[in-house]
Amino acid sequence: VVIPVGLPDAGVYDYVDRFLEERPSYVELSERKMEEWCSKSGLVRERTPGPSHSRDRPDFAFGHAQIDNKSWLPTLLSLACGSAILADVGSALLQEERKAILSRYPAAKKVAVVLIGAPSKSFKDWVHHKLRSEFEAKKSAAEKRRALAEASGEELAEEDLEMPPEPSIDDSVCLLPRLEGDADMSARMLASSYAKFSLPSLSEGFDEVRYEWLGE
Repeated sequence: VVIPVGLPDAGVYDYVDRFLEERPSYVELSERKMEEWCSKSGLVRERTPGPSHSRDRPDFAFGHAQIDNKSWLPTLLSLACGSAILADVGSALLQEERKAILSRYPAAKKVAVVLIGAPSKSFKDWVHHKLRSEFEAKKSAAEKRRALAEASGEELAEEDLEMPPEPSIDDSVCLLPRLEGDADMSARMLASSYAKFSLPSLSEGFDEVRYEWLGE
């Protein structure tokens, strides 16, 4: 069981995405992933997410009380087997929450990965590759759309003719862009827990505490 620990909006979920790309045998355990599974199963949000919505605590708003209240999540998370990465920025920064998480997996090897400070070069390289790949995919799709329109004689609106802007990528770019309102933690949760943030230690029950970006 891997638990990434880092400050809100500082790359934890980007790290999780990269981790899973490189280790497909792992499964992500998080409310973010559960929301994704619900959406892929055909459920559709009935309203715009409220102000408490965040990556840690997404506002499900699917219109099914037994799903939206998330009462089933703890049981599902505890039943997970195999190798997993637990993505929950707020809980990972609180000692009591970390201890509670570890207690669910007594037989598993428990590793904390601390993501504090500037991301590593390999992480930045991954971010830059993702940005370039996304741009090239959008550019290719736009070119194909334009070519099909020209071949068929279809007239496209001006906005459909525009090519995607090329991203500005330099060493200062170290995180993936995100949509507005897609914070790791809601403002209320951040304000209520910030003073209690701490970093993990072996004494809490971890088998390993690894500082991924900066030394201990």
